[in-house]
Amino acid sequence: MTMQPPLTDAQKIDLLTAQLAEARRENEEKAAQFAAACAEIAQNKKVREMLGSALRATGEVIVREKRNAEKFRKEGELDGLTGLFNRKGLDRETKTLLAEIERLNTGKEINAPLNDAEMNFVGVMAIDLDHFKNVNDTMGHGVGDQALIGVAEVMRKATRPMDIRARPGGDEFRIVMHIHAGSAEEAMEKLKLISDRVRVGIRGVGKELGAVLSGSIGAAAFGPLVHDAAGNLVLLEDTHARADYYSYVVKENDKDGVCVSGADGRPVIVGKEGLSLVLPPMEASQKATAERKAPGNAPQKG
Repeated sequence: MTMQPPLTDAQKIDLLTAQLAEARRENEEKAAQFAAACAEIAQNKKVREMLGSALRATGEVIVREKRNAEKFRKEGELDGLTGLFNRKGLDRETKTLLAEIERLNTGKEINAPLNDAEMNFVGVMAIDLDHFKNVNDTMGHGVGDQALIGVAEVMRKATRPMDIRARPGGDEFRIVMHIHAGSAEEAMEKLKLISDRVRVGIRGVGKELGAVLSGSIGAAAFGPLVHDAAGNLVLLEDTHARADYYSYVVKENDKDGVCVSGADGRPVIVGKEGLSLVLPPMEASQKATAERKAPGNAPQKG
């Protein structure tokens, strides 16, 4: 075997120079190939569509993940049976709506008089089911659950997606909504129509189940120029309490009705304006409501 003489320094330099030139040529070829591939992709409609679909799918995954995160956040604020907000969710959503109403009312205090033809009000409906305990006792809790789910669906159909629908507990439901109106009276008229739509729907749920079921509904409005019987501007917490009280008034007067404030600020059951109502003390209604809401106390049915 013939031994090759060692390379001189000059030969080593020539060899390295040749290897570098070859590597540069190969890199230039690869760069040209990559550029050609990109140009082909840009001209290939099918490939573009595939890339677009992949990008859209990626975007959808991101959106879905965000929605899931929002869903998980809200799980502690939803009623497991009906899918409506629970008391915690109702409180949070109501605060959000109130902030929006304040912003829309030209940045003024919510109860400040406005000169705009269109004003923003918050409508509150307190719904207490009638005869629900009897449905549970005579037909079973399974039918009772179907009744609650049916009432929740009635509320969804009677209101807009943006409105707040809640089941704070037991057979009590609540709707809080944003109402555009030119006056407090017009806001109340809109609220009465929606409330009666819910009332009729609840009767329909009972009929479908072969049960006697109805709703005692109290409706009250909150916003610019809404006054009580004493002429005081009504606050949001007063509105919730008033709606509860009006629901209680219906309970004491044959059930199955809608009660609102009359022209003099006193309770009136819609369709029975001339009726002399039995008016339980406001304190009694507030005490009963507090007892129903107290931890560990079962809500009163009936």
